[in-house]
Amino acid sequence: SQRVAVVVTADHGEELGARLVEGHGRYLYESSIHVPLLLRVPGCPPARVERPVSLTQIAPTLAALLGHAPWAPTLATPIEVVVETMDRDVSHRAVIGERFKLVVDVRHGGRALFDLDADPRETRDVQAEHPQAAAALEAAYQRFLDQGGRAVPVSSSGAGSGQRARR
Repeated sequence: SQRVAVVVTADHGEELGARLVEGHGRYLYESSIHVPLLLRVPGCPPARVERPVSLTQIAPTLAALLGHAPWAPTLATPIEVVVETMDRDVSHRAVIGERFKLVVDVRHGGRALFDLDADPRETRDVQAEHPQAAAALEAAYQRFLDQGGRAVPVSSSGAGSGQRARR
């Protein structure tokens, strides 16, 4: 029907033994957090969004595309993506920009920076080669912590912009 909006997505991907890790929904590799998102909205031409987005953007996006005001406060401000493992005892968090992803080992304080364009499988830490990107994503992570884990606006210098934060 021309009056029905259709959304197809998933909650998270699967490692399927690719990294010799066990568990379900516990890792922040792209193969786990990158999920499909397809929208068909009446009156909207087909388009492809290349930058990362969050599933929390579905409802406000649909409301806007259908000409409605959001019905509740949303996290609609363009900001970096902050995600964490699903365990109650958080072991890792990640801040994801358009090109780079900073993974934080919460328990041991380690950091790893991945260039998602050059290394989509996240096999090589590139902090030394891209210190500005690492610093920008680290600053976004610190703002996230300073706000008690709530979404906060960040600048796009070195990290990419137009994403969202979520817990």
